[in-house]
Amino acid sequence: MGKLKAIGKFRNRKTTVEIEVKQNAFSFLFNGNPNNPLMKLQLEELLKEGKPMMGSYLPPEHSMNNAWNVLKYYFFDDPRDVEIEITEGELEEVESEEGVVY
Repeated sequence: MGKLKAIGKFRNRKTTVEIEVKQNAFSFLFNGNPNNPLMKLQLEELLKEGKPMMGSYLPPEHSMNNAWNVLKYYFFDDPRDVEIEITEGELEEVESEEGVVY
């Protein structure tokens, strides 16, 4: 499906998070380490809960859009300082209908 790499501040410390999006699962690296229970728990909860994009579009749980949205706006301390690189794959097209605002 794809991979993302994000850099931002988590609890005031510069942190790199890499997510691999799989069919029905995610795998994580936090500063190159897969074992960070605190960060993993928080990120898993945010991804499972799902957060709307563009105000009202709720991306599927195991999608690149969900991972990108959670990393950009909800996981790190300040979304203005988050840099995200898509290292494999691409974001999914957001569903839309003519004349309908999501």
